[in-house]
Amino acid sequence: SEYQQPALDLAKKIGAQLAITQAALYNTYVVDGPGDGSSNVGGISDATNAKFSETGLEAITNDVLIDNKYRVDEIVWLKELLKSRKSLSEAESSENIQIYTKAVDNDQYQWGFQKVSFEGLDSEIFTVDCSSS
Repeated sequence: SEYQQPALDLAKKIGAQLAITQAALYNTYVVDGPGDGSSNVGGISDATNAKFSETGLEAITNDVLIDNKYRVDEIVWLKELLKSRKSLSEAESSENIQIYTKAVDNDQYQWGFQKVSFEGLDSEIFTVDCSSS
C-alpha cells in the first residue's frame, strides 16, 4: 500500500524492531496521514521525540531506539507516540489508539510471525495474522 513503505522506512530510521511499533506507525500513516503537520505522522513523531532526554528512561524491553540523539526503550517511545497521537489526532483514530495502548499495557508486543489475539475495547477477541508479509 502507499503507506506501508513510508511506515517501514520511518520504523527503520528510528530503529523500531517490534511489530507493534511498526504497525502503530503504519496505522498513524493511514489514519493521520503523511506529512509534518502537528496532526500528521511527522508532527506526531516529532512531538514524541521532543519528550525524551538523556535520563529517566525506564527499560521495559531490550529493544532500544536511537532517535532524537538519545537511546530510548522502544516500548517507552511507543507509549509516548500513542499519547501524542491521542492528544493531537482526530477523534476517528481514538479506537485504534486505545487498542494499541491496551495491547502494550497487556505486554502483547512480541508478535513474531504468528497469529496474535487481542481483546478489543468491547472485550471481543479478534486475531491478527502476522505470519505473512
